Amino acid sequence: MSVKQDQEVIEPLLWSLEVVQVCPHHYEPLQQACPHCHQKNLPLVWRSRPGYCSKCHQWLGSDKTSRNDSFSANQLEWSIWVANSIGELIAAAPELDTFPGKAQVIQSLKAYINLTTGGNVAEFARRIQMPRNSVWLWCEGKNQPQLEALVRICYCLNVSLIEFLIEKPIEGNQFIMRPPVLLPTTSRSEARKVDLNQLEQKLQTVILNDEFPSPSMEEVARQLGYDCRTIFRHFPALCNSISARYLSDRKVTQLEAIDQCCQEVRQAVVKLHHEGLVPSEGRVTEFLSRPGYLRYEIVRVALREARLEIEM
Repeated sequence: MSVKQDQEVIEPLLWSLEVVQVCPHHYEPLQQACPHCHQKNLPLVWRSRPGYCSKCHQWLGSDKTSRNDSFSANQLEWSIWVANSIGELIAAAPELDTFPGKAQVIQSLKAYINLTTGGNVAEFARRIQMPRNSVWLWCEGKNQPQLEALVRICYCLNVSLIEFLIEKPIEGNQFIMRPPVLLPTTSRSEARKVDLNQLEQKLQTVILNDEFPSPSMEEVARQLGYDCRTIFRHFPALCNSISARYLSDRKVTQLEAIDQCCQEVRQAVVKLHHEGLVPSEGRVTEFLSRPGYLRYEIVRVALREARLEIEM
């Protein structure tokens, strides 16, 4: 840390959480080891002093910044989002009447799975790129997601941690999930040598392809026969471009599917009316190619308007 004269030395509680990797105020990566003894400092150590190593007791400050060049723009944005989301929860904790427990986590998780994938746990796990068995165990209350998993889920849902834990998701809202940021890690299973030139050419071909909808980064990695983390470690910019295009195309596709569902609803109402049947929600659902889309408010509005038209 760099401290000017007469400034107060502080160590925010936020920094003690391992999942927090960046200071959200200075955008500086947090250092885990002392520059003098190279040992890892633990939080809340007996007789610890803010700004000093708990092992060798030397000053941790420095006039030099320590920006981590291995952080891509997306990784830095992700790290800042995590720090801000957790910081918001810590700040709000003293004002909460009761802190959310295991039951609230299960309830919120199930509600968002229903809203985003129609209750399909496997599809939800695929979108957040986590083992489906883990997500299923969380929903059943047999295991509880750790903080790192919770912030990953919240980031994909584009909701803050406190919103996920405290507030109920609004029924009918459209949730366009975003893929998690791929963090560079060393894969032990990476046994074969990567042909970087060939891999780069193939990624460029994917980007230049006019295919619609464009494939996700996970699909591209599977087609190329590499792990996503391996590709991202070598070509983060290309991976980000592929992911951004996939997300954009997916949003367009979903909006088109919702519009088609609205048309199917209107046609179903007219058909049922001509047959002398009440266009109830259950009967209308039988004519829809995507019955689960009735959860969207725009589709429900189309149903109400179609019913009003046949009554006029």
